[in-house]
Amino acid sequence: MLAAALIFAVCAIQTAGAVTVEYNAIDLSNGLWQFDYTIFNDSQIEISAIDIFFGFDGGPYSNLEFLPASWLGDIGWGAGLFPQFDFGGILEPWILSAWAEDGDLLSYGGSLGVLSVQFDWAGNEAPGMQEFRLWDAIGSELVDYDRFTRPVENAPPVPEPGTMALLGTGLAGLFAYYRKNKARKNR
Repeated sequence: MLAAALIFAVCAIQTAGAVTVEYNAIDLSNGLWQFDYTIFNDSQIEISAIDIFFGFDGGPYSNLEFLPASWLGDIGWGAGLFPQFDFGGILEPWILSAWAEDGDLLSYGGSLGVLSVQFDWAGNEAPGMQEFRLWDAIGSELVDYDRFTRPVENAPPVPEPGTMALLGTGLAGLFAYYRKNKARKNR
């Protein structure tokens, strides 16, 4: 009975996930770069919009251009690039934004791609990760400036949630077997 309850509890636990944004960086030469983004939702939250930030306080990015032809699929999402602006004396970054139209939310297991932007880069090393912000189904900000995009080639493998459930079930079974045998020996 205890084993069955433990198995049920392990299977009933929802696995935590995350929204990841991967990019493919393409060096087009002479300081011109193109980043192609794909967004994956492995979280339990439906996503209504995402913002990717380029260059707080200016930074080495310039001449950003959104490539609308790269936005693939008939997915009910819009996208655009919004220029820097002065917000109370603080120069805000360029924002590459994508948003759901007509309630077509990005649900668990869904992905969006490819979303592309080209820019001139004045940095000494190759450009890297950008910060991004997520919006939930009712338009509430979920995470602000503390998640980062990651390059496709450096994306770590993500263990499947079923693996942890299987491990937990096996451990629960071994524990129940041990307790049952211990009780028999003590009689």
